[in-house]
Amino acid sequence: MMFEHRPGLPLIVALLLLGLVGCSSNAMTPGMPNARAQAVGADTGNATCQRDFALALSPSSATITSGQRVRLSVELSSLCGLAGSINVGITKISPQPGGNNGFTINQPRYDIPLDANGTAVAYITLGATPNTLKTTYTLTIKGKDISGGCCYGITHSATFELTVN
Repeated sequence: MMFEHRPGLPLIVALLLLGLVGCSSNAMTPGMPNARAQAVGADTGNATCQRDFALALSPSSATITSGQRVRLSVELSSLCGLAGSINVGITKISPQPGGNNGFTINQPRYDIPLDANGTAVAYITLGATPNTLKTTYTLTIKGKDISGGCCYGITHSATFELTVN
């Protein structure tokens, strides 16, 4: 895509317009090379490549008892050159703990930088106390692109099962 700066049009506005045009849903046509992906150095072997990220949990479930902890890895992978910050966190717990019968949650970082075509990991540590209700909890962990631009708001989630005995 060729871009010509016109006098009187602030450069920042021109760059924003270029970003919006280059990332619109009409910017890629199946079967046609992805010019925007080429511009950011992404792999263009797939003609329908759209910037995105993948989210996976490791492990996908765990069983702990009072006094034990489990460290959950939220693994992020850039697809087709997506780069930016991914906000990671627990968005739902079922059944919802009440009072002092819940488990402990420690997540040192929420906004995780992700390089184009790279990987990154966020860690969440869950622990059981003597008061933790003994049951199986289902946690929904969500990642959301918060960088702005064409990919702002892309969201993926996965579920984790925590059994407390």
